[in-house]
Amino acid sequence: QRSLEVVELTEEADERFTGYSAGMRQKLAIARGLLHDPDLLILDEPTRSLDPYDQVRFASFAMERLAGEKERTLVLATHDLALVERVASRVILLRKGKILGDGTREELARKTGVQDALRVKIEPGASLPASLPGVEKVQPLGRGEFRLTLEEGTEVPELVSFLAARGLPMVSLHSEGRTWARIVEAAAAAEEEEK
Repeated sequence: QRSLEVVELTEEADERFTGYSAGMRQKLAIARGLLHDPDLLILDEPTRSLDPYDQVRFASFAMERLAGEKERTLVLATHDLALVERVASRVILLRKGKILGDGTREELARKTGVQDALRVKIEPGASLPASLPGVEKVQPLGRGEFRLTLEEGTEVPELVSFLAARGLPMVSLHSEGRTWARIVEAAAAAEEEEK
């Protein structure tokens, strides 16, 4: 009964399993994993088959109810990087069964060379200043768009103020943090280079 409460299936407890939706079956599988109150819970693609509402709720559910109530260790096997962004404290990156890296976001960002960046699009005919304080690397992306890789400690608002003070006609700005998506991309690219 407690496991069904945790996954919010108490109202459906008397229904036949064959009548459950795919999302309800996924929740039931999680409840089954909780039956013996394990210290370690391994979930394979836990948001698969959940509707968008439940996918969004799963992250807080995982942290508060699955891990938080009992200091339980959760191991999630997932392709859902949005879920990883919200719940993972450590990650093992796998590709075709090979470990590309493991650690915290900061550790893997350092290992893969992923740094904070600012993506800037400027009007046609405009050019970036030759020297940009706090910028380690300028990568042209085409069509007036550039990725500015920031030096450690560079504050994005200060850099944007610098560009605006120089009259740079900016069309768009997008801050790129050390996201899991960028880390995975960098790890995969590094593996390709090794081949």
